[in-house]
Amino acid sequence: MAGYPDWTRAIRLLGVDSDGNPITILLGSDGRLSALIQGWDGADYRTVRVDSEGRLSAFIIDSTDAWGQILEVGNAELAARLGSLRVYDRRGMSILEHKFDCGLGLFSVSGVGTGHAETLNPVYWRTGGYSVKLVGGSDGDGTAYVTASLPVLPSAAVAAEGLWSIDTVTDFVRMEVDYWDGTSLYSAKVYYDVSNEALKLYDEDGFWIAVGSGIKLNMVAGMFNYWKLVVDAMHGNYSRLLVNGVEYDASTFQLFITAASVAPRVAITFSNYSRAGNNDVVYLDSIAASAVEPA
Repeated sequence: MAGYPDWTRAIRLLGVDSDGNPITILLGSDGRLSALIQGWDGADYRTVRVDSEGRLSAFIIDSTDAWGQILEVGNAELAARLGSLRVYDRRGMSILEHKFDCGLGLFSVSGVGTGHAETLNPVYWRTGGYSVKLVGGSDGDGTAYVTASLPVLPSAAVAAEGLWSIDTVTDFVRMEVDYWDGTSLYSAKVYYDVSNEALKLYDEDGFWIAVGSGIKLNMVAGMFNYWKLVVDAMHGNYSRLLVNGVEYDASTFQLFITAASVAPRVAITFSNYSRAGNNDVVYLDSIAASAVEPA
C-alpha cells in the first residue's frame, strides 16, 4: 500500500453485526484492539468485566437447585466442596493438607513429662475420622506435640493452620512455624493462654507479646477451634493471624531470627502444654500449610 514499507502488509478488519452487515473494526492510536465483551442473559446484553490486572474471571455455573436458585461456584469453593481442609481462609497456594485419617504420615510425635502420650484417636474429629490425641505430661514442660518438615518454595510468605479441640481445660496450646533459608532461622510462634484467655506472639527479642485479650475459644471436646498463622520470612515479620472468626493484623511484629546453617526447609509444630500435676488433653484434627501468601 502507498506510504508503507514494502515489507508491511496492512489488513482491514471487519466484523459482522447481528443483521449480517460488515462493520470495520478500529484500532487505537497504539495499534491495539480494544473490545467490549458482552454476554446475553436471555433478556439483555451484559458487559463482561476484567479485574485490575486485565484477567477475565469466570464462574462454574450449575443449573438451578431444588428451590430454583442459580448456583455459582468458583474454583476455591469447588475445591472446598471436594474435600479440601482449607475451607476458612483460602488464600495462598496449598503445600500440605493432612487430616490423620491414614496415620501420622510425615508427622513425628513426642512429648515431655510423666504420662505424656500422642496417639491417633477415632472419638473426636472433624474432617477425616481421626485426630491426634495429645496428652501433656504432668511435670517438667508437660508437653505433647506433633511436627513435620517441608521443602521450601521460592516464596518466603508461608502459613500454617490447624483445627484443634480442648478436652475441658489445659494450660496453653501453641503452633510454631520455623523457616530456614540456609543461613538463618526465622521463627514464628503463637499460643493461646487458656486460663487468661489471651493470644500471644513470639517477638524478635524472644518475648511473648499479647495480640488480644479476653478471647474466649471453644472449650468443648469435639468442637474445634481454627487458627492460621501467616509469616513473611523475606521481610522478617508476621503478616496476619486468624483465629476462628477474627483476623488480627500482626504485621508490626518482627520474627525471632538467628544464624543457622541448616538446609532450607519449613517445620510446623503443634503443641499441647498441660497444667502442672495434670495430664490435660487436646485433640488435633488436621494441619495444613500454604505458600505464596498475600501480605
